[in-house]
Amino acid sequence: MNFNYDAVIMLTFSIWKKEARSNRYHYATRFSKLCPVYFFQFDLKFRDNYFEKIKNSNIIIVHCNKKYLVSNNQHKFFNILKKIKTKKPLLWIYNYLLDHIIKNFKSDMKIFHATEDFFCSDLFFKPPNIDKLKKVLHNIDLLVSCSEGVNSSYIKNGYIGESMILTNGVDFDFYAPKTMDVKQVIQNRKNNIIFYQGGINDRLNMKLLYDLICKLSEMEFHFFGRSIFNNLENKKIWKSFFKFKNFKYHKFKSVEKLRAFGYKATMGIMPFAKTKYTVESAFPLKSFEYLACGLPVVSIEINSLKKFENLFFFANNAKEFEKQILIARTKSKNYDSFVEKINFAKKMDYNSSFSKLISSLN
Repeated sequence: MNFNYDAVIMLTFSIWKKEARSNRYHYATRFSKLCPVYFFQFDLKFRDNYFEKIKNSNIIIVHCNKKYLVSNNQHKFFNILKKIKTKKPLLWIYNYLLDHIIKNFKSDMKIFHATEDFFCSDLFFKPPNIDKLKKVLHNIDLLVSCSEGVNSSYIKNGYIGESMILTNGVDFDFYAPKTMDVKQVIQNRKNNIIFYQGGINDRLNMKLLYDLICKLSEMEFHFFGRSIFNNLENKKIWKSFFKFKNFKYHKFKSVEKLRAFGYKATMGIMPFAKTKYTVESAFPLKSFEYLACGLPVVSIEINSLKKFENLFFFANNAKEFEKQILIARTKSKNYDSFVEKINFAKKMDYNSSFSKLISSLN
């Protein structure tokens, strides 16, 4: 694979070791096979900075003081960048708060990876200082968006340059069972387990979930992920789930454990609140992780997934969810359906998206 850069500088909001296999992970690991990746995270309160190489990889975490997120301090940030020996770096951006750095850093290619529609009025969290993002969009060479909705939103809000859509996908080789193991996975699959993995927050329809847990008492609802609610009513409903015998909370687990549970479960579920953001802009990363495990998926209608309607069971209220869950249950152990899902998930492998990106850069 031809790649014309000698380092990738990745500016993030993330903490490498605390994050699941997100877009940051998928692109950082693939870039690292071509050149060193410097993953900047702003997690220090007292120390200024230090570099930490990830074992057996070409990824270096650059721990930085949070003070650099303030524009007035960013001129000093270049002293950290000078430690990186690079003649032709690619700047890969998530953290738009670093507006001064993004504008003044010397790079032939500055790319903003839009994995969230920060401009959407009903985003499930309030993004900080959105005016900085508007400034950053005037200082990049390429916008890479995770969905058509996100791409359209950024263009409506002032981006006028080149853009491309690389949808969220799946680390197929990791998640999918080997062909020889499919029948065994189906044989071991349970008949009453509903599986949710991902952020447990205000984007979920908590009232819908409460109704489902009450009505489908014969089904077990298993949730994996970190729970953070800003809405007090949602937080109250979440706490009420723990009184139900058919509800299990597993907290944050490794991807290996998520995969193992995906093989065991009956179906995956995406019970999001029906907001403008979710319907028009979202492209849930977990969609194809579920499919790669051969799982039926019950979800609210999401524009980016409608073209795959033969692979998802769509529902918009508790009654429809209940109906679709019971239908999905009958399909869970169907061999042909299982193989169809895996074959489609393979087409959504991040390797394919990454190849398209590299081709566009060449």
